[in-house]
Amino acid sequence: MPGEMGNGELALRFQGPYRVLQALVQEGRASARELAVALRVTPVTVRLHLRRLRAEGLAEVVTRRTGRPGHPERVWAATPEGRVLVLPRRHVELSGLVWLAVKERWGSAGLTAVMDRAARRYVSRLALPLAPTLAERREQLLRSLAGLGVPAQWEGEGELTLLGTVYPADVARDLPEAFAFYRAMAEAILEVPCRLDTRVKPPAACALHLLLPR
Repeated sequence: MPGEMGNGELALRFQGPYRVLQALVQEGRASARELAVALRVTPVTVRLHLRRLRAEGLAEVVTRRTGRPGHPERVWAATPEGRVLVLPRRHVELSGLVWLAVKERWGSAGLTAVMDRAARRYVSRLALPLAPTLAERREQLLRSLAGLGVPAQWEGEGELTLLGTVYPADVARDLPEAFAFYRAMAEAILEVPCRLDTRVKPPAACALHLLLPR
């Protein structure tokens, strides 16, 4: 059953692959060499663990824009199953039940308001340093999302694509209001209003459009 930890997953927690998976969830997207530096091991060791994680369906090869001419760089990212293993699924499922109860009692607008307030409180607890420029705040947002195990990338200056979330597929499908958390989090960090778009193509989970003054 998804979310139930089997023997293979339990063993994974006490071996090198799990440390690599943890680092991958934290970084969002990274090369084997970057992970090796973060974990202070050799790239050969990291590649060995990454191959095992891919075989388990916990990591995958993706692309990352470099800002330089040519093809995007091929790097590694945790799959939704991998993020759930690091950020326990049962906690997320329990949260989903609470959100569903809020929606049933106060409707979609009520749940959106709850997610909005929760996100702004979360950002205030991060105690982020003062960032005078939008470019600096954009980087703060990426790091803050990565800290939640949510990989994201900027598509130009005005659009942020979230490439995964900690929400299981059923929560994302039945409770799209849950994504309002990320919108409010972005607005609190960027100090710019944002529009949330959940009608995106996989592997994206949602997109945030900055409503910048023209």
